[in-house]
Amino acid sequence: MHTAARLLAILLPIAFAASASAITDDAPIDPARAIELARQHPHAGADGRFRLHVAATGQVRFEQYLNSHPDYRDPACLTVVLKRGAMRSLRKRFGDDPATALTGKDIIVQGTVHRTRIWYRGKTRERAYYYQTHVDVTSADQITVVE
Repeated sequence: MHTAARLLAILLPIAFAASASAITDDAPIDPARAIELARQHPHAGADGRFRLHVAATGQVRFEQYLNSHPDYRDPACLTVVLKRGAMRSLRKRFGDDPATALTGKDIIVQGTVHRTRIWYRGKTRERAYYYQTHVDVTSADQITVVE
């Protein structure tokens, strides 16, 4: 095999691994599987359709959070992060605050699941963090309410 062909055989799998992994199965992915996918693809995350029951919500500045568990710090919690533009569109769509409108409902979110490092406040940066698993929503059409 030529040197160029060997190099290509080595670099192609690396290039594909660097991009977000796409999930081709049509069935929505539950929070446990989403969290596992985020762990398996720590750099790029994994694209898919994720289904969760909105058990709790929160807000920090201009983002709202839809959580699959009452305790957002629970390692088994999948969090949907509603970005500012999506919140405006969802407010128009539901006629209410998105967190209020979606609490207690099952939703499907299209996006990329990824791990987010969360630093503990008031601690040194040495081992003073944990990971949450997020799916960012920048557009209202990423969310479907399951009826």
